[in-house]
Order: sequence, then C-alpha cells, then structure tokens
Amino acid sequence: MQNKKITLNSNVIGRSMLIKGHTLHFVDSDGKKPIVLLHGLGFSLYSMRNVFNDLLDREYRVIALDLPGCGYSTAAPRVRLTPDEIAEVLHEFLKALDIEHANFYAIAEGAIYALRLAQMYPENVSSLLLTSPGSLTRHYPARYRHLATPIIGEAIVKLMKRKHTDQFLRWIMFDETSINATVERQTYQPFVSKDAKLGLLNMLRDYQDIKVFANLNQVDCATLMLWGEYDCGHPVAMCDLFMKKIERVAERIIPNCAHLVHEERPRLVSDIIDRFLLKNSREYLHIDEENKTFI
Repeated sequence: MQNKKITLNSNVIGRSMLIKGHTLHFVDSDGKKPIVLLHGLGFSLYSMRNVFNDLLDREYRVIALDLPGCGYSTAAPRVRLTPDEIAEVLHEFLKALDIEHANFYAIAEGAIYALRLAQMYPENVSSLLLTSPGSLTRHYPARYRHLATPIIGEAIVKLMKRKHTDQFLRWIMFDETSINATVERQTYQPFVSKDAKLGLLNMLRDYQDIKVFANLNQVDCATLMLWGEYDCGHPVAMCDLFMKKIERVAERIIPNCAHLVHEERPRLVSDIIDRFLLKNSREYLHIDEENKTFI
C-alpha cells in the first residue's frame, strides 16, 4: 500500500468499498496502530486532511472515510442512517480491512457514531478521542437547525451555494486564518451534487442519539474529550455529561479554538492523539484522577 497524503477533495483519491449496500469512499495507509478518522455531517474526509497527513508522518495506520451519504460515499437506498446503522457499517468496514480493533478520532455526529460502535462492538474500539459529540443544537443559526425539517430542509439545500459553506466555516471556526479559498472550495466540492445534498438531509433526519447518551456508562475504553474553548455550536458545558457518565475519561480544552479544533490546530490535535495513544491502552488511562484532565 502506497502512503499518500490528502491534498484534495476528490473521488479519485483513495478507493471505494461496498459495505451493507453502502459504497464507502476512504483513504487508507500502512503503519503501526490503526486510527480511524470520522468527520461530522456537512463535511467529508477532506476535513481530516491535516490530522491524517500528520499522523501519517508519525507512522500510524491512518484511515479516513466519507460516511454514507457524505462526501463521495453513497448510501444504500431505503436504509435509515441511524447511529446503529452507521455502527454496523463501521463494524463491517473494519472487518473488511482485517482490523480487529482500532483507535478513533471523531467529531460531532462522527463522534456519536464512534460512541455507538464502542457500545455495540466494544472489541472493535481500543480508544476514543472525541471532539464535541452531538449534532445540531439551539445554538446553531436557524438555516442549519431547520435542515432536518421536512420541506424547509429541501428548500435550504436546493439553494445552498458555496457562499453558504464559506459563511458556515467563518461562523463555526474561531481562527479565520485557517480558512482560505482552497479550503472553502474543497469543503463545498462534494455538495455540488444533488445526491450529496439529499444525503446530508437524510443523515440529519435519521440522526437519533438517545440510545447513545442513555448508554454512555457502557463505554469501557480509554476516552479523551477534546473541546474548543469557544465552540459556538456545542458550548464547553456540554462536555460535562460525558465526563460524568464515562468511567475512564479525561478532557482537554483547546484554547483559542471553536468547533473544528482539528482544522484550526491540527498539529496540536495530532500531538495530543500521539501522546494519548502512547500512554494509554484498553487497560490503562493516564489522567489526573482529581480533575480528570489528560496529563
């Protein structure tokens, strides 16, 4: 396998695989410990490019995929894309790659899917590094909150242009120097397709996290919560629930960052991931027991 860095958002990079009727587009690499990168809805594996490339340099086996119905992956027809379904897809995906267990770095809805996998198939998950798990909240602008609303959602995505992606990036990121014309163009690129826009609507409408939150105490792997200090969509206070319910958990608040910490501070996130995986295993979590901060 030839290790190639992610430099563009395109279906010509990586490869595709049919899993449970879903066609998954992904990028894989050679390396030591496997780590799977999961993006949030409205994004694609391209959003993980900097962390992917950095971990590649550190000789990890890095795998980034477009979730079903996102980026250049397509979803099976008439299948509800619930967290349970996505967890099943991830389970079969790992099996197809001959990976017994992997570490996961995931954000937003991707983090919820990773949590559900850890609940349903704990043997598949060595550790979790999660940023801002969850989906649309009351803190989001109305345009985005109503994407999951019938009729209104269709009208919103039909009118969605690159300028709206640009506006969203500037709203959801603290450091606008992380945004340039290339990032704006390639973030929006998959959504030129009508099917991709409808895929986003379906993913948001099928998103149900009740079982995930109800069973947080079933997550038994080493878990690290990363949270941007100025996350406007998922305020830092949201982290408290995970800290109370997951037994072996630590937190790290990233200063001068908002929701997309992996885009704003990719080298720092890669450093944290690297150090966490070096210090932790399924049996041991290296934290300050008094305040549960990662040390």
